[in-house]
Amino acid sequence: AVAPARAPDAITALAADGGDLWAGTWGNGWVLRVKPDHSFSIVHRDELSQISALAPGEQGVLYFLAGNYPKEGKDPQGVLSVVGRIEGERVTVLRKYETTLMTALGYSAKLGRLLWGGTDGKLFTHAGGRTALFAQVPQQQVAFIAGEAVATQSACELFRLEPAAEGEYLSKVFDARRFARWGGLTWRGEGGVKKGWRESRSPAS
Repeated sequence: AVAPARAPDAITALAADGGDLWAGTWGNGWVLRVKPDHSFSIVHRDELSQISALAPGEQGVLYFLAGNYPKEGKDPQGVLSVVGRIEGERVTVLRKYETTLMTALGYSAKLGRLLWGGTDGKLFTHAGGRTALFAQVPQQQVAFIAGEAVATQSACELFRLEPAAEGEYLSKVFDARRFARWGGLTWRGEGGVKKGWRESRSPAS
């Protein structure tokens, strides 16, 4: 005999798209679709325990963020966060994180981007089959993403993202602390991206 499905402990995410309502649960990682006639169906059962955010995209696509939140006093095991996409009956995992807990997800129609972030203020997007850093707010936990608005938790700040004609990103310094032989510099980007470094000699390419 097949054991009955475990009922969810709580609803942890909500999103509306047209006449449908989407709900994410904690305890069993379900994504539910509720139709205008109040009928519902389970469209996804995630491997992680909680659906922490839902974001409708374009053309009926639904994005979700799932998390594995460890019990108090216990270290997390395995995958911590999953970013995924639901399109009809097809579920696609866009990114898995084993060492970083992602805390917010949203879709901006103006920017044409799916965005998500975690505990360090970094905002990521998915383009061309790859995950890329999109922006960074001060190093705080990202609590909510709604359109172009980003709210952080620790300092209770609200930011608005806007398209920029140009920008600059300076990476953190990595100190090998001893003599080291460096490999090649790899990078990827969209548009007229230029790279540079603050050294008297260029790294090996």
